[in-house]
Amino acid sequence: MDLSVVIVNYQTFDLTRNTINSILKYEYPFSYEIIVVDNASEDNSLSNLKDYFKDSVKFISSKENNGFAAGNNQGLRIASGKYILLLNSDTVVWENTLEKIYNFMENNPFVGACGCRVLLADGTLDKACKRSFPNVKNSFYRLFHIPTNSKEHLFLHVKNVWIQLDYWMRHFSCMVKILIYVIGLNRTIGRYFTLVRLK
Repeated sequence: MDLSVVIVNYQTFDLTRNTINSILKYEYPFSYEIIVVDNASEDNSLSNLKDYFKDSVKFISSKENNGFAAGNNQGLRIASGKYILLLNSDTVVWENTLEKIYNFMENNPFVGACGCRVLLADGTLDKACKRSFPNVKNSFYRLFHIPTNSKEHLFLHVKNVWIQLDYWMRHFSCMVKILIYVIGLNRTIGRYFTLVRLK
């Protein structure tokens, strides 16, 4: 398997259906799977998604909602792709997007993870797709709308090696599967900040 797409659903049948359909409508020169993790939805979105997509999507049903990062971790555990794509359930994937990101990863073996530009429905850039790291300084600047050209980076210490991350991408994050074995998603941060942590 070349690519595993992991989508977390919580009571968003229409959005999640649109996201999955935007993937399935195109053909790709690589193998892929779609994994939907339902975060203990209290409506009928999971059963509706299962009926709608039948055998074309793998489903995981959580007994309780432990947050967005925990839901992604459940999908990561069964993902079999060389690359993992964490995709928000309110995202529509354009033609060639997955092929471009797959080719980029294949042609850049020293890249462990990447994201892409995310556009809003009106075609403007979704500024939330690129998050600076949540520290006191960045939070202060954001709270008071102070522009900054901060060049701060996050450094992870993994197996005696320091790894520099420029940003963590939201909505659409593609990574090499081997990364999952040494880092995971921090389930304590909650819904809006999904950061990497050491396992």
